[in-house]
Amino acid sequence: MEQPLVTIVVPVYNAEDHLTQCVDSLLGQTYTNIEIVLVDDGSSDGSAKLCDGFAAGHGTVRVIHQRNQGVAVARNTGLEAANGVYVSFVDSDDWLEPEAIATTVEASERNHLDLYIMGYRRVLEQRNGSDPELIEVVSTDGADAIHTIDDVRSARCQNELCALDAAGFLYSCWGKLFRRAWVGAARFLAGDSYGEDSIFVLDCLKQGGLIQVGTVPLYDYREQNAGLVRGFRPNKPHDIAVLHDHLLSFYDQSVMTADNLAFQQRRCAEDVLWAMDTAFTAKPGITLDQRLEFLRKLSNVPSRRFCLRGAKKAASSRELKVLFLLNNGMLWTMYLKRRLR
Repeated sequence: MEQPLVTIVVPVYNAEDHLTQCVDSLLGQTYTNIEIVLVDDGSSDGSAKLCDGFAAGHGTVRVIHQRNQGVAVARNTGLEAANGVYVSFVDSDDWLEPEAIATTVEASERNHLDLYIMGYRRVLEQRNGSDPELIEVVSTDGADAIHTIDDVRSARCQNELCALDAAGFLYSCWGKLFRRAWVGAARFLAGDSYGEDSIFVLDCLKQGGLIQVGTVPLYDYREQNAGLVRGFRPNKPHDIAVLHDHLLSFYDQSVMTADNLAFQQRRCAEDVLWAMDTAFTAKPGITLDQRLEFLRKLSNVPSRRFCLRGAKKAASSRELKVLFLLNNGMLWTMYLKRRLR
C-alpha cells in the first residue's frame, strides 16, 4: 500500500448518534491519499460495532479498540499509529467539508507549512423531540496569511500567536493539518479533559514553525449543550489550573500588547467563571458539599490573581464575578442554596 500522505485520527466514545456522518465526511474527501484511524475508547453503545463496519467496508479505515482512558489518550493512540506525512484530528461528532484535506494538503505542500489552520463553522445542535436541528452559530476564518514563528519568545511572534489565539484558532487540535515530523514528541496530557488540546497545540508551537490560516470554513464543529466543556466534572478545577499554568508559561506578559494581555486575562477568567456556573446546573445526585468544594477549588486556582484582572469584562453574571472576588464560603453557600431551589 502506498504510504498515506494524511492520517485522520478520530477518538470515539459513545458516539453512535453522530459517527456515521463524521466518517462519511472523511470517506467523501476529494483528496483520497488518506488513512482514517478510529480509536474506540471503550465505548459502551454501538460505536465499536460501527467502527468495525467501517473498517470492514473500507481499506482506508483502521480501528483500534482500547479500554476507556479519555480523549487525550485516545488521540495519543491514534497519533502513535499514524503513518501519514501529515496528521489531522477530527472529533467524532464533527465533520469535514469535502475539499478540506485537498485544500490543506495543497497549501501545506506549496508553502512548506508545519501547520495549516482551517476556517470552521460552529453548528449548534438543538433537539426537538428525537430529531436534532442544526443551526449555524458562527463561521470563523482567517486572512490566508502565513506566519513565520522563528523565535517564539520574541514580541512579534508572541503577539502574532496571541492574536490567532484571540481569534479562536489555537485553542483546539481539530480543524488543523499538522506536519507529523513537526509534532515530534508532543502528546496530549493523559487524564485531562479540558484544555488538553490547547496545551498540545502550544507544545507544538514552542519550537516555532510556519503557519497558515485559511479563509474558507472547512471544519464543522457540532456544539451541544451537554459536553465536556459545558458539563460539571469534579476534576475540572485541576484541568483549568494545568491549562492556565501552560498559558502563563507560554505567553510572556512583558512583551504582549495591552489588547492581547487583556484577552488572556479575560479568557482565563471565563474558564473559571463558566466552570463555576456548572455547579448550579449539575445533576441532582451531586451533593451540596461536593458543589461547594468544586467552587472553593475554582475560587483558589493558582492563576486567581491573573483571572481577577480579566473578570470585569468576562462574559458572566455580575453576581458570580462578585462572589469570585469576595471568595467567602458563607456567601457561596447562600448563593448555591438559592440557585438550587
